[in-house]
Amino acid sequence: MPVQFIELVATDFNEARASSAVPADAVVTYLRTLTSDEHTEIAGVGQGRRVFRIDGIEIDVIHRDLGRHHVGQCGTCPRRTDCVEGFWALRVDHAGGVQPCLLRDDLRLDITPFLTDPHGLADHVAGHVTAFTEGTL
Repeated sequence: MPVQFIELVATDFNEARASSAVPADAVVTYLRTLTSDEHTEIAGVGQGRRVFRIDGIEIDVIHRDLGRHHVGQCGTCPRRTDCVEGFWALRVDHAGGVQPCLLRDDLRLDITPFLTDPHGLADHVAGHVTAFTEGTL
């Protein structure tokens, strides 16, 4: 089972709760007391992360100090200056939409026609992500 700690990404929505967030630095410091098996991944897309291995379990810490990494649509995005995370996750909303960016509703893919077709769903989502990362969406 993947284990991930994600440092709070500041947005207008959660600004009032920022004082209750645990900084990634504290998590990283604690994990370093448990293991010396640590590496950093910044290749690809999204937020940089630290990866720890403890007793065969990989623990990721999404850490803002490692910076954001933009590809495809992100490179020329008109909202890039407002971006707080880069692309590292797909979001599925309650209406059956998948989108790679919280700031861009125009990048949303409606997956409701594929909910009964797992292979079609996987193919369409994979194609959408590929088009996004290649900048052709």
